[in-house]
Amino acid sequence: MKNAPEELVYLYLHGEASESDLERLREHIERDPGLMSFILERAALDYDLRWGATRRSAATGETRGMGEPSSSPSGVRSRGRRFRRTLAASVAASIVFSVGLFGVLLATRGSAPTALIRSAQGAVSIVRGARVHAAIAGEALAAHDVVTIPEGASLVLSYEDGTTLTFSGGSQGVFQPSATSEARSDKALHLLRGSLSADVAKQPAGHPLRLLTPQATATVLGTRLVLRVSDGISELSVRSGAVSFSKVDGSGAALVHSGQFAQAVPERDVSVTPAVSVAFEAESGDLSAPMEVRRDPAASGGAYVTCSASAPRSVIDSEKNGFRRSRLDTGMLRLTFEVPAAGDYSVWMRAFAADGNHDSVYVSIDGVAERVADFYGRRYGVWRWTPVVERTPEQPAGELKVEVRRFHLTPGPHVLSLGGRESDYGIDRLIVTNSPDLVPELEE
Repeated sequence: MKNAPEELVYLYLHGEASESDLERLREHIERDPGLMSFILERAALDYDLRWGATRRSAATGETRGMGEPSSSPSGVRSRGRRFRRTLAASVAASIVFSVGLFGVLLATRGSAPTALIRSAQGAVSIVRGARVHAAIAGEALAAHDVVTIPEGASLVLSYEDGTTLTFSGGSQGVFQPSATSEARSDKALHLLRGSLSADVAKQPAGHPLRLLTPQATATVLGTRLVLRVSDGISELSVRSGAVSFSKVDGSGAALVHSGQFAQAVPERDVSVTPAVSVAFEAESGDLSAPMEVRRDPAASGGAYVTCSASAPRSVIDSEKNGFRRSRLDTGMLRLTFEVPAAGDYSVWMRAFAADGNHDSVYVSIDGVAERVADFYGRRYGVWRWTPVVERTPEQPAGELKVEVRRFHLTPGPHVLSLGGRESDYGIDRLIVTNSPDLVPELEE
């Protein structure tokens, strides 16, 4: 008996699953909808590995799996192209199958609302049936289209009623996955990973926009929101209006109002938290030399904090996060603040850097988990907002991932500390927030 879900997925992806195997796989997905994401990941990995092996075979003049050289380079390329098309079709079918097993790809085409691609920046791709093509502006999406937005790319969809969906890089979604006949006329999208922001026009009674994730369903009647899927967690932040947010099986529904955000985590109830943002001027904190306050009319309040390169400094030896380092003592800025609710908070800085040698500080909260905070984006000579992003000692600045650092805070007072890495940077203003969609420059 082949009852293990992982074994059934393997058999399916390699074309070895019997009808009884497929039936058991359907049963597993009904009990655990999160298995759908696993199937998508395995399908993509299977494609990458097998097509990569084919490219290496073509480059070396071998036909992998047959153990004999190709009779001609053109023959290798021809077989490689055929194998690639076969694999692409297989992966596309795997995606359609896996989402279909979850019960969201059984609707007929033609009755679903139409979404047009307003803009597609970067290598955005669409899987339609067994074909893959590049997304282009003006194209209408079809029901069950799988859209992939790689890192650094973006996609904007619009509907006739003015509703827009904007996807950030690193996202993937299935358009119009409604299964039931009564839901086919509703706008719907299954966000498999990544994030999207939505500006939703008022929807007709009984026909909301439904945004699904592997963990939750957001039912939208008309609002502005941001939805994210990452590391097995779905987060919803509501900017205006209200959204019903429930577990993927429909249980634990909660109404999320403007100024609130919610999380859906496996094996937990949906949590709703007020959005909290604490802002302060850098010069209002406690400074230790050689940190100092300087004036600039372009800074908020006309002043900012920096460290002079000419100030005397000593060498500090320290050990943080399992590694030892020596660094110059460039002073410290400490700011005390309070938060009313427990949760994961990020830190934004309005900062200035003249060049790449003066564009980072160390950041910690309550003296725990000190991290390098690069002024992310490499825009020099201007004041701009930058989040504190993840970085490890083994990861140089040029290879940073765009992933905002989260600090888990309890209710009550905390101390934010900055400093001790480079000099002649500028720190003007800071915001500590639990809102996953806050972009400070849009708030000013």
